[in-house]
Amino acid sequence: LVLPKPRGGEPAPVLAPQVCVVKFNHYDDTFDINAGELRWADIDSHYAISFAYKGNFARKLVDASGKEVAVSEDKQTYYGLEAGGRYTLRVLEDEALADCPKRAYRGAGTDATGSIRRESKFEYGEDNASCSCIEGNPCMSPYNCKNWGKRYEIAKAHGWKGHS
Repeated sequence: LVLPKPRGGEPAPVLAPQVCVVKFNHYDDTFDINAGELRWADIDSHYAISFAYKGNFARKLVDASGKEVAVSEDKQTYYGLEAGGRYTLRVLEDEALADCPKRAYRGAGTDATGSIRRESKFEYGEDNASCSCIEGNPCMSPYNCKNWGKRYEIAKAHGWKGHS
């Protein structure tokens, strides 16, 4: 968009950027549009769709009424968007990959089934990840302490000055 130069020393008009909102899953983010067009690369880099979805996944952008937004032949540009409009991105996984085995990630402190490992007599579902004794502060709860019986000695060895 090119504006003519102002006459007589008047300040140039300030245009609000043209943006629309694209919702994907639980995310609602704004994207710049230019002449009603939105590039797929902008959406993809923001939401990392190509990273998360592999193969020949399908995607479409729909408006608030559920009508599909027009897309270029090469599927790289959506057009006909309105400034301030709200759109929803729908991505469908490649059917050929839908039933493939997936790698499951498990959190630290869990066993192969995803259950929390219980390494002490205090087995209340805590994962022992936040023991503060080794940081110089004795733990206040036995549920997250790695050595409840010696918490004061361990904390002193790591800089605790004792009770004041």
